[in-house]
Amino acid sequence: MFARPILAALLGAGLAAPALAGAGPSAPAGPGEGARANVHVSSFRLPNDITEQTRAIEEAFAPPEAGTYVDLPSINVPVVRGGALQGYAFVMVRLHLGDGVDDWRVRDQSHFLLDSAVRAAHRAPFQHAGAEAYDDTATRAALEAALTAHLPPATLARIELLGGDVRLVGR
Repeated sequence: MFARPILAALLGAGLAAPALAGAGPSAPAGPGEGARANVHVSSFRLPNDITEQTRAIEEAFAPPEAGTYVDLPSINVPVVRGGALQGYAFVMVRLHLGDGVDDWRVRDQSHFLLDSAVRAAHRAPFQHAGAEAYDDTATRAALEAALTAHLPPATLARIELLGGDVRLVGR
């Protein structure tokens, strides 16, 4: 006696379920659209265009147009504020050489130069000057003095610090 209404309800729900789930026929979502009304498409696009950043890095690390130079391997320069360590800057030291200097003679000394650069950078670290601003004046002067001490006179014209990826220490 109760079996027929229960069977009818179960069969009715079973036949209606695909239509409710989006598997059955449906009308277009709007005028001129072929999308189904009860189907939700969830998508998102993350910005992944690093072309500008890549171009800026390539320009920063590009070889100079004139003159001889030697790139030392990257060094870690401490970043301090008020005497307290804030993080490290990862920089590459580019040595611009004087006229007529044999760059291979300088490259032969690169391990000594690198050691001197690391020691000088830790004696005179970058000063944290605010939000993403760093004063490297003392570091540059210390690097030039240390590197010039290992090279013959008039070998080093100037130094350039490339990079500067700063990783602050979380406190």
